[in-house]
Amino acid sequence: MRLNRLDMNLTLCLDALLAERNVSRAATRLFVSQPAMSIALRRLREHFNDELMVQTGRSYRLTSFAESLQRPVRDVVLQMQAISGWRPNFDPKIR
Repeated sequence: MRLNRLDMNLTLCLDALLAERNVSRAATRLFVSQPAMSIALRRLREHFNDELMVQTGRSYRLTSFAESLQRPVRDVVLQMQAISGWRPNFDPKIR
């Protein structure tokens, strides 16, 4: 696994794909095109060396590895959202 190749955008895509279990719905969720989400899924599959989602008929099922990623990935995304909205309290009287 190459951590330096897994950027935040791919992490957000992974979170959406794991939650939606559908490329088009994940793309809509993140306001990206379906082809862009398909490319992200391909990159994620290469990164993790796992299919992550397997098409069965007209729907997708998660691989067991992808299922094991759901909670940790969701936790990371929630933590990153909290960090991005964090603003320190600034009091010019306190040094």
